[in-house]
Amino acid sequence: MPSSGSTGGNDVYNIYDGTGNSTINLGTGHDTVNFFTAHGNDTITNGGTGADTVNFKGSATDVLTDIQSITQGTGAHSGDYLIEFTDGQSVDLIGHGVSSTKNAFTLEFHDGTLNLKGGS
Repeated sequence: MPSSGSTGGNDVYNIYDGTGNSTINLGTGHDTVNFFTAHGNDTITNGGTGADTVNFKGSATDVLTDIQSITQGTGAHSGDYLIEFTDGQSVDLIGHGVSSTKNAFTLEFHDGTLNLKGGS
């Protein structure tokens, strides 16, 4: 079932298997989103100034080589990233409100970590 939330602290959210298409709007603080999914197209928005963690270690896409492509937004959306996985799953990370000198998202996989910069 799709979920939608808005947070404001060092919160933890979990996305489980379902129909996908979940939307989570994160607030200030260092928030964490744990993926426990095997399909879906989800959106996560960093609404604060710090890096939020997206943990894929519990999902079907749990290693860096599961990433098929990363498409970065341009202009005012340069801190946004569409990540598509080899199994068809995707996640749209919205970080254009975070300074381009800071990480908007830290993606954690079993075999490594990927840091994505903000865009403003």
